[in-house]
Amino acid sequence: MIGGRGGWVIGHSLILGGGGYGMVTEVDAPSTVMPQEGPLDIRFETFGFEMEYVFDPMSLTHMSFYTLIGGGAVHYFKDVGSFSSSNQQIGETGFMFLVEPAINAELNVIEWFRVGAGISYRFVTGDDHAGLNNDDFKTMSFSVTLKFGAF
Repeated sequence: MIGGRGGWVIGHSLILGGGGYGMVTEVDAPSTVMPQEGPLDIRFETFGFEMEYVFDPMSLTHMSFYTLIGGGAVHYFKDVGSFSSSNQQIGETGFMFLVEPAINAELNVIEWFRVGAGISYRFVTGDDHAGLNNDDFKTMSFSVTLKFGAF
């Protein structure tokens, strides 16, 4: 997934904001989902409110705890051979509630630029999309973050 986020930095340590993320790879839908439509791909996005607390933010390296609280949307699209070429959605969009806490390690590169790496776990509830369930979206993730701004 790739995405972006923005936030308000309070006292150099607390960050409140929002973000959105979407899949960049092709994922095939189960063949039992709407077989009359032919092969389908799944697309998934997440979005919501983000909170992050940074420990000792002015040191060269530091840790942070981050949480995304929001929603997810899943769609089926015609599989036409290329993830970027199909824009024909099949069926309704399914929505779910999610919480994704993370722990990150960051490096202050220069005053306005930080690089981080982290690990998170996505908790999901409420998915009712045909052929899928909550467990299909619960997962551990690894991330690389590039931060620009006034910290």
